[in-house]
Amino acid sequence: MLGIDKKVLSAFNKMDERNTAFIYRLLSLGFDQKVLYYTKKERVAGKSKWTTRKKIGIIIDVITGHSSRPLRLLTKLSLLFTFIIFLRWLYVFINVYILKKPPTVLEIILNSIFTSTAVMMLILSAMGDYIWRILDETRKRPQYEISKISGNIQKEKNAG
Repeated sequence: MLGIDKKVLSAFNKMDERNTAFIYRLLSLGFDQKVLYYTKKERVAGKSKWTTRKKIGIIIDVITGHSSRPLRLLTKLSLLFTFIIFLRWLYVFINVYILKKPPTVLEIILNSIFTSTAVMMLILSAMGDYIWRILDETRKRPQYEISKISGNIQKEKNAG
């Protein structure tokens, strides 16, 4: 059961978004919340259609639709992966040029594959960051909601 004030409903209706969790969008408006206690009645007939699969879908929507943290995590992982690859290449370089040991074919192949993977991860994380910024701009979420006005507000007159 959810009780919503008219101001909250008006602010919520201004948000034109799809593929997001209703309750999270509502909470993101930042209005004060109150707890209403009630006694939940037992289901009389039928079975709930709120399946585990739908719940997981909502969790994924909340994580991917309201936070750039997964993209930031991808960026950090790709930088870590790139650093590890750099160390692998440094190991091969020291073995070849300082210790005069020839590199194995497996080392070269694995390092090449891992290097290309690290570069792709870096590119994807950069693209994801740009796409997230575009998404954030297209949502046109209000940065704030004016809940109370005190004093006189006058409209500006155009110097025409």
